[in-house]
Amino acid sequence: MEQKFMALRDFRPGAFLRLRRNVLGLTQAELAGMSGVPQSHISAFENHKRRISEAEETALAKAVSVPAHTLMGMKRHVVRGIFSRHGYDEIFLFGPVSTGQDDAFTPIDFLVSTSKPLGMLDLVGLQNELENELSTTVYLSIDTGLGNAKVDRVPREVTRLDEKTKFEPLLVDLYRSGNVFSPREIEEYPYFQKWGFHKSFFPYDVSAARWRVDDMSRTLDVGMGIATGDPKAYFAKTPAGVQSRFAAYHSISLLVESAAKIHSDVKEVNPEIPWAILCELRYRLMQTVDELDASIAWTTLHQDFPKILDALSSITYPGSGTEETA
Repeated sequence: MEQKFMALRDFRPGAFLRLRRNVLGLTQAELAGMSGVPQSHISAFENHKRRISEAEETALAKAVSVPAHTLMGMKRHVVRGIFSRHGYDEIFLFGPVSTGQDDAFTPIDFLVSTSKPLGMLDLVGLQNELENELSTTVYLSIDTGLGNAKVDRVPREVTRLDEKTKFEPLLVDLYRSGNVFSPREIEEYPYFQKWGFHKSFFPYDVSAARWRVDDMSRTLDVGMGIATGDPKAYFAKTPAGVQSRFAAYHSISLLVESAAKIHSDVKEVNPEIPWAILCELRYRLMQTVDELDASIAWTTLHQDFPKILDALSSITYPGSGTEETA
């Protein structure tokens, strides 16, 4: 039996929170830690058993608020699968999301190029399924190639959504600043080469990025802080007010790369430290999401946290016995 998907606009607030939380890969306990809202309140709200205060609702909304292109980057392959299952393989992305000039309230615009006639019910079903997968508003523009299609919102430049093309908006406009690296600097930095950054979409803030790339001794101090059992050492050694996504992304990458070492070396000192550090990092990033707009950081966390948690699965931490309410 074919699954029916409800339009996103028809979701009750609690149901939408559950949907977005699941899309981001968060448990209720993790969301509670990030937002400061008790897990019991989150569970009751998601299950429509109680209302929550305006302050709690605002805190939860902020905790799960991410730019639309971040959601698209996380779900690109799943989205392609949905289109393919409906018989559409020529898919393009356009509008603000395709250039990284979007925010948490920007709808995602797709252009579907097809030679077959489309029924309205089919389009509504496809749109609802995409919105349920992405947890954000989706608009579909159709080009049937039959000469009678009028697609007036589509610019000449669109992003083809296929397996071979990187989802460039994840690397576009990472830090809106007039200071950018020159092509030569980008080509000569091994770290940039390692992560596949391309000079055509690399407008990073020079001072913040160089602080992270060049000052490796400071980065090593992070590891020393972890090894000595002080999860606050990481933040104490970070200059206040840093607003570079690159700094956040690089910090998380280092943490991911050293996850196994953290697991083996630190658990004998204090088994709760690795979890505390990871939770603290994510919590701080989400607390300052308005300043950081940390799309890259959030995407990396979403992709790598399952790996980290698997590596740390034998470690106990505060609240590990807490069960979520279905």
